[in-house]
Amino acid sequence: MSAMNPFARLRRLAADCSGASLVEFTLVAPLLISLMCGLAEFGLAFRQYHVMEKGVRDAARYLSRTSTSACSVAAYQSALASWPNPTSVPASVSAVNCDLGGARGKAVVTVTASRLYKDIGLLTVIGVSAPTLTVTHQQLVIGS
Repeated sequence: MSAMNPFARLRRLAADCSGASLVEFTLVAPLLISLMCGLAEFGLAFRQYHVMEKGVRDAARYLSRTSTSACSVAAYQSALASWPNPTSVPASVSAVNCDLGGARGKAVVTVTASRLYKDIGLLTVIGVSAPTLTVTHQQLVIGS
């Protein structure tokens, strides 16, 4: 047995492709997994925001149809308590604007909902605190 030339050994190693796919996938897999988890996290945040937006919009529409003689936040908060399904979307009336700057018109009810974002765990892994999702909707009060 003769000793192999070191350069010949390097040429043979460079020409050998067995295991190259495994090494490439090992290098790329963590990036792909983190990208997929990030997309799932973003999709979940977008979905939660969209559900809140629909709920606040429905609450504002409901309140805009109720007939309240008093233009106050308390009157609309009591009307919100009689909403058919208050457990589905918890919301609160933050403002009722009855002063239109001297112009004649109707009141505008503003409904705001805030909720802490429930993540799938990726934010806690990277050390970021969950953001608070806040949705506001204004609706012209038309009464019934």
